[in-house]
Amino acid sequence: MIGFSVQRLVRAVIAGTVCLASLPALAFGVVWDLSPATTGGTVSSNSWSNERPGQHFAEWVNIPTATAISGIDIYLATGSGGVGSPVVITIWNDAGGLPGTVAAQYFTTVNADDLEGASAGNHRLHADFPPFLLQASVVYWIGMAGDNVNLVQTGLLGVGPPGDSRMAQFSSDDTFSYFTQTSVGDMAFRLFGQPVTATGTLAFNPRGVGHIQYVPYFSTQEGNVTAVNVVNTDTVNGKVLKVRFRGASNSDDVYDFQVFLSPGDVWTAGISQGSDGRSRLDTADKSCTLPANVNGAFIASRTPSAGGNAETREGYIEILTMADIVRGDADTDQRALYTATKHVKGVAPCTSSVLTALTHENAGDYMAPPTTGIMANWTIINVSRIVAYSGDAAAIEARASVDGEPVAGRIVYWDQRPTPLTPTQANANTADPLLRGASPVLAGARYDLPDLSTPYLTDAPDCPFCQARLLSDAITATEIAGEFYSEASVGAQTDWVVSFPTRRYFAAVRYTGTSAPAIVRNATSDGNIYFTADNTELGNSANGGKAYQICTKLGTNAVAFYDREETPTIVDDIVISPGTPTQLSICGEVSVVGLNNASAANSATFGSVARSNVANGFTQGWGSLTVPQGGNGYYNGLPMLARQFTRVNNTQTNVFYGLSYEARVLIPGTPPPFSPAP
Repeated sequence: MIGFSVQRLVRAVIAGTVCLASLPALAFGVVWDLSPATTGGTVSSNSWSNERPGQHFAEWVNIPTATAISGIDIYLATGSGGVGSPVVITIWNDAGGLPGTVAAQYFTTVNADDLEGASAGNHRLHADFPPFLLQASVVYWIGMAGDNVNLVQTGLLGVGPPGDSRMAQFSSDDTFSYFTQTSVGDMAFRLFGQPVTATGTLAFNPRGVGHIQYVPYFSTQEGNVTAVNVVNTDTVNGKVLKVRFRGASNSDDVYDFQVFLSPGDVWTAGISQGSDGRSRLDTADKSCTLPANVNGAFIASRTPSAGGNAETREGYIEILTMADIVRGDADTDQRALYTATKHVKGVAPCTSSVLTALTHENAGDYMAPPTTGIMANWTIINVSRIVAYSGDAAAIEARASVDGEPVAGRIVYWDQRPTPLTPTQANANTADPLLRGASPVLAGARYDLPDLSTPYLTDAPDCPFCQARLLSDAITATEIAGEFYSEASVGAQTDWVVSFPTRRYFAAVRYTGTSAPAIVRNATSDGNIYFTADNTELGNSANGGKAYQICTKLGTNAVAFYDREETPTIVDDIVISPGTPTQLSICGEVSVVGLNNASAANSATFGSVARSNVANGFTQGWGSLTVPQGGNGYYNGLPMLARQFTRVNNTQTNVFYGLSYEARVLIPGTPPPFSPAP
């Protein structure tokens, strides 16, 4: 038996499935055995020509449990090849019982030569490669050929199931020839690996790089312009991105499209307020998009009519990697997409016939599973007010474990078309309560997918509720803290922007129909422990919220402030003015909390869509926001992110300085584990 330690292995994803980025030291055994000794098969020949380029072979495998393979034996005529022989190991996806697209390919050398598993006239050559994840009960094809060296190959006849006396034959590099000659026999080989348990997770990456980016706040209020930069730090593979802008009141989709980043590419755009009062996006970037022109005004058709165009002027941005763009082999769909999106002299061709051919159904032909690598930054600039803020997006990464290495996710590409979703498609791919069910509140279309609840991990169940909980549990907090500065003599103002990135996947608002507006919630049995009937309600005169906004009730003594000299105070009246509060409520999905300033027009962010105001009696210091214990006995916390925005005036030049800091998590939440209902 051969041992193999893996340290931060290079990913080798090429198409159609997942290659593990790394595993700890891997002790493995035989997981698939078609060796001469084990099968007792009759040798058809020990010397079938086996060289790439040229004739070489592959055999199918189908293992009932998810397995990470990392070694292969082939059997061949005595005297052929040996330790150090250069080899190419190729794994293909299955296409209707024949080898399809290349899933992974490794160029390595033989590291063992002996008679283990051999019969008269042949011997074994073994090579190791980075762990590759075979999904449970999925057919793959695999082979090992000499790299410009003819290693030859043993064929076996009379092998019982899974044998069929045939092996797939290739010519040239990896050009499939045929799979019909039963006189050739089954390929004599073995695979080594180990079963893999489902340990994948989604984690927020403090280094700022990931599969998904979350921009916590955009604003076009009072002359604000928000600039967004998205960077592909992967210099080998391109990325297919879904970019979605959601409104501040209830996470309603106000604009979405697709961006195709080539390796090492950057996409930029600016969001400003148009003449009609709506936000609009403008970009002169040369990267490809679908639709081809994404410049235009935001769309208010899904926002509350009572809020008007202002509902498009504040919110947050989701940026999700749906798939990788890989170079692939010549004359393949993968190569076509790579070529169509790869910059040539600074401009991507954006070949229309290729981009418009993309669908959810054929994504696996054109794309590869998404790997980590994108980062994003944002800047809010106000020229007339002479102030600017900037920060980095929150990065979400698919990992083997919370502190483990990044792994590839699922291909979650859906075409940017208005084709209606069937109830089955919606229920399998989103936890959004307005899009689910036999008669959904909103008639979903393909452009609504994917979202942050679309199942992303390869080894996780097809469960949008599970995905929503996984993300939420990763950012849940019981107590957060931030600073404030509101010294009037220097025009200082501070806003806290509090965001609930996953609330849409637990509770949303129906704006039409009987008794509208009304909150539509997912059930506790579907993982909704965060935004329930106990702690959410629509805005009203008591909580100060607008009638169509979800308000999260935090209770009394939920916010505390201290000045710089330790003097404490507790304030319970954070509401959208005017209001008569009885307990602390934060209304909206992205809520701007103004500290010691009731005027949005003269605040740090100028935010007004979902605004709260509090006077704490101090001009500078710090404060904290606390979430009470959940009704289930756990300190669930709430899935929230918060950020401080402070502007200070230079009274000599009348220029404002903008400062922005992330809030700190003092006490994380400790939600109970979630098991979906059968």
